[in-house]
Amino acid sequence: MFKVFENHKSTVLSVEKDLTLLNATSFLDMVKKNVLHNGKTKIIVDLSKVSCDTSGLAALMKLNRDLQKLNGKVCIVHGKGIVKTLIEFSKCHEYLSLCENLEEAMEKI
Repeated sequence: MFKVFENHKSTVLSVEKDLTLLNATSFLDMVKKNVLHNGKTKIIVDLSKVSCDTSGLAALMKLNRDLQKLNGKVCIVHGKGIVKTLIEFSKCHEYLSLCENLEEAMEKI
């Protein structure tokens, strides 16, 4: 579902499948198990090559809330596709940190 890359400041989750109703819960569970439980609290979720629906967006919002409780941060790389449109239309950009590319996210986090 996603590949994990580490750098000196953050953990990058490169999502490889669309984040939808079919897999949003398992995505969140996998992130908690493989990333949060290992003490990682600065996470970049790269959605630039996939799509997302409202269930996927809800999982990202939950991840954001969980990280805020740990004084952490999540940054969403949205590219220029449907993910950006969905986030802006739903007003979630008021709560999520967004970037157009991975380089920008690495600087921002």
